[in-house]
Amino acid sequence: MHEIVCVGDVHEGLNFDFRIDPETGISERALDLHGNFAKAAQWAIEHQASLFCILGDLFDRAHVAPVFREMVRKDVIEPLGAAGIEVWILAGNHDEPRRTARSTSLDDYRGYAHVKVFRSPKVEIREVEGRKIGFILIPYMHPEQVVEQVRQALGKEVPRELAYEAARQTWKEWIHNR
Repeated sequence: MHEIVCVGDVHEGLNFDFRIDPETGISERALDLHGNFAKAAQWAIEHQASLFCILGDLFDRAHVAPVFREMVRKDVIEPLGAAGIEVWILAGNHDEPRRTARSTSLDDYRGYAHVKVFRSPKVEIREVEGRKIGFILIPYMHPEQVVEQVRQALGKEVPRELAYEAARQTWKEWIHNR
């Protein structure tokens, strides 16, 4: 049995300007990419996985057209849930807005009991084949988001020119302390 199935860089909602279906407005290439994503979910179901991880960039941008969100819901999220498979979605650089407070198309799936959307770092522990395994989940965060966390934690401003170094140091300490 394959307990954990991981995919990444799905980029649902990516625009292709050729061979567009006049009914849906979606190109054949976009449908092909979606079909492969749905096949990965089906593979997880057939192999009785317990966890399906989307490791960033489920969507090509923070907000995609409802048709793409619905295709993901219908062909991936709901079938995985019906099979009892937990889904983890980590935000990637394409589908994470620069400000944490802003919503994203990823948030559509928070209402499902079997889905967890990670837009900030988190530690999860799961039992896999009788062994406890720790996961350090680090979704993409824009440097400005990390600097904002540093500001909140330290209670002081971080100059913009030091943002990348502050972000790097914060990640290093966060991982070390886990």
